[in-house]
Amino acid sequence: MPFSCKIATVAVAMVASLVALPAVHAANVNLDWNVSWVPDVNPDGLQPRRAIGVGGQWPPPVINVNSTDVLSIKVTNQLGDGSGTALHSHGMFFNQVSSSKNGFAITLT
Repeated sequence: MPFSCKIATVAVAMVASLVALPAVHAANVNLDWNVSWVPDVNPDGLQPRRAIGVGGQWPPPVINVNSTDVLSIKVTNQLGDGSGTALHSHGMFFNQVSSSKNGFAITLT
């Protein structure tokens, strides 16, 4: 096989492996969040008060995923006072929904 054909073969193999790479590294990320009141937090530095947290913690956890990952979040409302809750995101973009601001009760699949 001539040298130029070997280089072309290697180049094609490298491109094919790079194209397949995202599919190999994609992950299913499943989170189970219990949303509840967290007492005595001071998110703005003005005064302690209760705030809505996840798993009894404030601030809520950071979500780190890759663009090829599938993210599923099960949210259980444990506020206990009849308050509704919704997941609101910043810095994330959603395809095939009317707004990236995610209105109440929208399910993204």
